[in-house]
Amino acid sequence: MLPSQQVYGLVKLAAQVGSDYYPEIMGNLFVCNAGFLFTGVWSVVKNFLDEKTRKKIQILGGSFQKTLLEYVEKENLPDFLGGTSTVPIKANVGPWQEFEHTAPKGIRRKGTGP
Repeated sequence: MLPSQQVYGLVKLAAQVGSDYYPEIMGNLFVCNAGFLFTGVWSVVKNFLDEKTRKKIQILGGSFQKTLLEYVEKENLPDFLGGTSTVPIKANVGPWQEFEHTAPKGIRRKGTGP
């Protein structure tokens, strides 16, 4: 099998697994400052994704700030993406901090149960 066929098969399998097992886990995905090579690869890869998933992914060139600011408030957008937030990316800040795992399995908002 040629390397390009192997890559094709791997991408197809990954897309299928994502669509079958994690269909609605993603909100929106933005690829910022995408170059010519990535755009070319994306034109092939997007065909392996479910239409719902494809609609959530936006490939943006160098003028991405306006689009990002339609989805994220300027104070929450990292400064290197045109926002004003200087919180380190590794700070693990987000709404997921408001929830905890419960036994045997599940989640609940912190402080709402025994």
